Amino acid sequence: NSWKDEFALIVLLLPAILVFIPSMTEYVRVGFEVLNTLPEWYQYLLFLAISSSFGIRGVSKIMGLKK
Repeated sequence: NSWKDEFALIVLLLPAILVFIPSMTEYVRVGFEVLNTLPEWYQYLLFLAISSSFGIRGVSKIMGLKK
């Protein structure tokens, strides 16, 4: 009875939806540019949090943490 997974899915899909609205395209692009400037450790935390929310296994292999 948690909205956690649904919220994560909405957040993940929102940029893909907003790029089809001409007035929002620039905001999405700039937002991704800013996200790209965040510390690498924070980007990994975001990836791990979303991945674990969806139950994705083998995240360490995807991220190149284990070889």
